[in-house]
Order: sequence, then structure tokens, then C-alpha cells
Amino acid sequence: MKIYNCFLCSLLLVVALLSCSKMNDLHDQYLENGEIIYTMKVDSVKVFSGKNRVMLRYYTTSPNAKKLLVYWNLRTESHVFDIPDNKNAEDPVDVYIENLDEGPVYFELFTSKENMQNRSVPYNMEGFVYGSIYQQSLINRGVDAIVRVPGQPVIITWNTADSKATSCIVKYTNQSGATAYQTVPVNEFRTVIPDVSENAETIEYQTTYLPDLDAIDVFSSDFSQVSIGEIKEQQLDKSKFLRWNPPGIAYSGQTNWHIEGLWDNTWAPTPGALGYANAGSATDMITFDMGQVAKISRFKMHFRDANTLVWWHYMLKRFEVYGSATPDVNADLSTWQYLGTFETVKLSGSQRNPPNHFTAEDKEYAAYTGIDFSVTDDAPYVRYILIHAEEIWGVPGVPGAQNTVGIGIQLMELTLWGYPEY
Repeated sequence: MKIYNCFLCSLLLVVALLSCSKMNDLHDQYLENGEIIYTMKVDSVKVFSGKNRVMLRYYTTSPNAKKLLVYWNLRTESHVFDIPDNKNAEDPVDVYIENLDEGPVYFELFTSKENMQNRSVPYNMEGFVYGSIYQQSLINRGVDAIVRVPGQPVIITWNTADSKATSCIVKYTNQSGATAYQTVPVNEFRTVIPDVSENAETIEYQTTYLPDLDAIDVFSSDFSQVSIGEIKEQQLDKSKFLRWNPPGIAYSGQTNWHIEGLWDNTWAPTPGALGYANAGSATDMITFDMGQVAKISRFKMHFRDANTLVWWHYMLKRFEVYGSATPDVNADLSTWQYLGTFETVKLSGSQRNPPNHFTAEDKEYAAYTGIDFSVTDDAPYVRYILIHAEEIWGVPGVPGAQNTVGIGIQLMELTLWGYPEY
């Protein structure tokens, strides 16, 4: 029995020694070239969408990572990129994958050593690619109007843009006959194109889009061609006119002769017609708000018709007109925009000014027909109006030469024509 036990122990010892020898052989084939150190995978990756491409922005702090291997389309396509040497760990690296099909795309990223060995575990990432399908879905920003005053710039008024729109590009023929472009921000709702050819009947425009906030490519809709409408001269709407006075110019209309009488569409010989009068006041200015921004082209004034008043009693002889697009003005005329100096002239040509020194035609012209005045074509768009009397025909009880300097103004009706702002 003892002999049997000794034999069994010897046998087990031999088997154990043989097993250890085989285990060492298994490890030796991996240890004979030294210990293997695998590269670390990238720390993070972000995918930026583009037009049939993407940009991958990755970070890696692995000191032995020299290559970046990227797979997509179920590993049927791949690309190897060099990882820059001596880059700071916090700096990103951007690489581009081109010629991708539109739609979602899935990436596997591996890092490895220079010889493509010791590959890291994969970093999986999903992105999206835009292409022709997205391109064809884009529509142009709507426009409310594309118009111009003859001889003036083209004005485009826009509707609200899509939230992903980035700009509009206007294409037109300029005054030199060449094709020109103007880029319009999407937060702009009124665009002035100053140099469109006077012979141009249309313009074209397209809208640019960014599919998402991080996209690397901008897409554009097809160009749309739109006719340029001509703004016709029109009488400015008197129902919008308002009494208004800026700092330093007090309102001075007389009782029953308020400034609202200037735009009530009544004048001589209409019974009971009243206009505006500030006779005897210290001011030689009239101001009011048109209630609309417009480019004034011409205006008409009607004066009082009594034989003792017309061509004499506080009737304007020479005066200036100013305008402003904003109410930020005062009594200093330099804060206004000059529209012109104008003068009333009798049809008879007479310069005599005491009462009754006029013809029947002179009277009808001033009181009934009304005197027309033209404003220069380069006048600016304005909303607020100032009339400054420089000289009047005469003052009751003061016959002789014309009187000046703040003696008063009387006027029955004021009518304006022009081009409202679009």
C-alpha cells in the first residue's frame, strides 16, 4: 500500500511539472518581444455635418497614439489620419471625411502606433450628412415688395426669414451694366440697392441656410427672379397728419385757426373754411408730423381769398422747407434736412404788396387754384416737416415793403405728393 501511494505522488508531481512547462511556453511567445502596451482610445469626438462630408473633431491624450483609423458603412470604407506630433493634450484635431452619402452615418475610431499595431478599443460616434435632398427642400425668403421711385434706389421689403436661414444674396445689373451682388442679413427687413440699372426690370435673389448650428457648409436655394415695381407718385394721406412740435418750437395756432385746418380739405371759396394762422406770434415756423415716412416730390398751398388779405396779410412770400425722418430735432435748423427754398410769385408779375395790388387771376391762383411747388429729385425720405418763413407779402397796417422775422403766417390748406416709404 505504501508502495502504491508513493507511486501515485510521484506521478502527480510529474504531471504538475509538465503542466507548468506548457504554461510557460504559452506566455513566452508573447513575452519574448517584451510587454505589449495598447494605445488609449480618443478621449472625445464631435461630428460636424456638411455637404456630402463631415468634420470629426477629436481629442486624445494618449502619448503613443500616432494614427487614427476611421471606419464607416459597416467597415466597408475607412481612412487613416496621422495624429500630429507635439500637440497639446487640450488641443482638438479636425479631420474631414469626404464623398459621403446623404443621411445618418456611423463611425468607429481607433488609435494605434505608427505601424498600425496595438490598436485601441473603438470609439463609436454617429453623425448626419446633408446633400441634394436637403438642398432641393430649400425655399427663398418671402418678399413683401421690390419697388423703386423712378431714378431712385431699389427698395426690398422682406418677410420673416426661416430660423435656419443665414442671409439673402441679391443679384442684379448695376448702372455700369455689370452683374453685381449684395448680401443681406436675415434680421434686415428693408434693403436699399443703390446702383441698380435704370433699365433693369428684374432682380434675382437666393437664400442661404445653415442646416444646424454646428454645420460646416452653407446651402443655398435656387435664385428667384422678381420684377421691380415702380412706385407711382401719390397724394400723401392727410388723415395721418398730426399736430407736432419739437423742443424749442412752441405751438402757436390762433383760436379756431388751428394747424389741423391745413389738412381738412377745405379752402376758399368753401363757406366756413378755416386754415392755420399764427399771426402776431413770435414764431416764424410751422411744424407737423405727416404720420408716414415719404419722399416728397411736390406740394400745393392755398391762401386766403379776401381782397384785403390775399397777396398781403401774412401771406408767405419766400420760405424754406425742412424735413426729418426722426423726431430728434429742435429749433436749430441744422438738426433738420433741407428740402428747398420756395417763393410765391403773382401771375401778373407785380411786386407791389399793399392791399388790392393784384389781378383777378392772381387772386384765383393763390386762393382757389393753389400755388404748386416742386421738390428736387434727391430729396430724402422724411416724416416730420418744418416750414420756415423768411419773408411775407405784408402785415395789416404796415403798407410798403415786405415784412420779415417772426411776424406770423397764415395758410388755408397744404397738400403734399410723393412716394411713401416701403
